[in-house]
Amino acid sequence: MRFTLALRMSIAGAAAAALLLAPAAATAAPAGDSGGHVAEVLVGKWVGSFHGYVDGVYMEGREKIIVTEARGNSALGTWQFKMAGGSWSAPQPVAFIVSDDEDMAGWYEVNGADANGTYDGELTSGGKLIMDYMGSMPRIQALRFILRKR
Repeated sequence: MRFTLALRMSIAGAAAAALLLAPAAATAAPAGDSGGHVAEVLVGKWVGSFHGYVDGVYMEGREKIIVTEARGNSALGTWQFKMAGGSWSAPQPVAFIVSDDEDMAGWYEVNGADANGTYDGELTSGGKLIMDYMGSMPRIQALRFILRKR
């Protein structure tokens, strides 16, 4: 079974929601956040692996997230994937909210959304961006991403 772009597409709805929510999230710093430009830690290219289930079929491949803009706790960018021996998919929009923890220097909570699902994860003090992806449009997906900044 080939992992296709259609597994995570329906861009208009989630991208529009992310763009509407990002300014509101950037205006207030939740308790425990520095209130500065914490999302800037995500700016750059993140590359690594993914694995998990899509409609009951286990899959593995490569993931690339490029974060191009950050303001306050919000960040915008694109994601791409590729399967073994394949080429990178076309870039698709993604948005993130980043929170820091005053008690855990260098550790950040990272949540996000794309057109078909949500991301829940962390940027570790060791520089790993580890996120779980849950989606149900157009197929049920449960994936884990382990990425590093390149």
